[in-house]
Amino acid sequence: MTFCGGGFGGDETYRDCYQLEPDTNGWDYFGHMELDRAFAASVMVPLHGWWVLGGFDEIEFGVHVTTEMYNQDSEGWSYGPNLPEPLYGLCAVQVDDGRTVIVGGNSDDDEVALRRTYVYDWTVDDDTFEELPSMTLGREAPACGVYNYTGGSYVVVAGGIVDEFGSETSTTELLFLEDGGSAPTAWTEAPDLPFAVTGATMLRDGDDLILVGGDDNPNVVRFVGPDSGWEIVEGLELVRGDRLFAPALAVPDAALNGCV
Repeated sequence: MTFCGGGFGGDETYRDCYQLEPDTNGWDYFGHMELDRAFAASVMVPLHGWWVLGGFDEIEFGVHVTTEMYNQDSEGWSYGPNLPEPLYGLCAVQVDDGRTVIVGGNSDDDEVALRRTYVYDWTVDDDTFEELPSMTLGREAPACGVYNYTGGSYVVVAGGIVDEFGSETSTTELLFLEDGGSAPTAWTEAPDLPFAVTGATMLRDGDDLILVGGDDNPNVVRFVGPDSGWEIVEGLELVRGDRLFAPALAVPDAALNGCV
């Protein structure tokens, strides 16, 4: 497990990275990114590495249009493709080996959350994002994930801040992407979450899409499908319910052997 960057209250932002060392059960310094990045997004891109997108450095550079890529082979950071606009509080998902989708967030030119959606195609060597249909609702710090479905995948976006007053939403939107098919036409509404939330995390656990954490949310919820929406997973409440922007990872049982 590795984490990089982050910030505290907007006054301090960081670029250094740390990695969990299983033998010592402690955190080892793991170098640093080129820039401080708080409220950035990240995805693992097959054959390319760990991609960190946007974020802000309140003191020096403001909101970033740049991205950075960590390559395991070279064991170092380098700049990746620039975002189509400076963004923080965005969400990013890896749909398949070739496509990364980013949604929402906020920009240095906007006071309210953004509706815009973009896709980056790693199979096309032009370093540009393509704009996709916009969400029906602007969202800053939403949760997002991928739900596999017949003939393609749904990008699932839920929660987030929707206005300049910090109002949270429980709404969910879906964008269907065909397997190697045509461009999507529009976002569609799905059943709401059982609660409004900001800063939650979605992760895949086998075939399940799980939402965990966020502002004042002790619940773990599972996405059942486009028509059925969400269900609370009973008996898995978090010890604390105020874990905003917390990283989460589904670990196979076999990988837990020997852990303390």
